[in-house]
Amino acid sequence: MEQVMGMKVEGFLRVLCTVLSSAAALIVALDRESKEIFFKERKATFKYLHSLWHLVIICSAAAGYHLLLSCRCFVFAWALRSNPCSGSKLFAWVSFLLDQAVTYATFAATSAAAQDAMIGIFAVRALQWGKICNTYTGFCVLLVGPGGVCAFLATFSMAVVASLSAYHLFRLYPSPASRIKN
Repeated sequence: MEQVMGMKVEGFLRVLCTVLSSAAALIVALDRESKEIFFKERKATFKYLHSLWHLVIICSAAAGYHLLLSCRCFVFAWALRSNPCSGSKLFAWVSFLLDQAVTYATFAATSAAAQDAMIGIFAVRALQWGKICNTYTGFCVLLVGPGGVCAFLATFSMAVVASLSAYHLFRLYPSPASRIKN
């Protein structure tokens, strides 16, 4: 019973990761603004900053990954009433490493996008970067506001899932105290 409850909790955490990372990807991908500058219409979209492009791709891939694994959790919890992979060290290692990789990739993409957003807001004179957000205020408000918050919340929830995955992995190994007693 405890194993089924653990699978349900992991499934709901993975659904939360799916929702937050897909929301971040959608907010950033659908954010655009047009301005007329010197009689020419200019558009600001996520495709012009490589870090935003990478954020959308990585958040979308992370959402798909967590959606697949949340389906696995719910199928094991409700249909099978047990986890056939619970004793498998290979499956635990693969799950742990993939969770870590997805978490770190999302964190790196989110941090890079946040850094680019701060450069767009405050400018860097040494790099001759002007304040992009003075021109495209609506684009920057959605990028830094809801898009960035969703991406960081998704990263935090993925870190919780990765720590749960680490717990599932390392509980398969005996503790040093139990080795000494034997």
